[in-house]
Amino acid sequence: MCYQQRMGDIEDVTVNVTVNDTQKKILKEMRKKPGITYDELAEIVNKSRRTIIRQVKDLREKGLVKRIGSDKSGHWKIINSDTQELD
Repeated sequence: MCYQQRMGDIEDVTVNVTVNDTQKKILKEMRKKPGITYDELAEIVNKSRRTIIRQVKDLREKGLVKRIGSDKSGHWKIINSDTQELD
């Protein structure tokens, strides 16, 4: 699965980012509940906490998610809300 993402003010440039099934599930849950924790994600996605941390790190490096605020009281932000899912 790929996500197409617009890059800032340059409207004719797009970047395709590939995400795996676990990352798709993580993004889905973050959209539903921005304040979700690693432990909650691990339970919902049925993966270890360490795997969730690793997958979220990859999503952050791809520029798809960002943590706003502290670990305890912060929330997740999907960087590009108009990201379109490509089949």
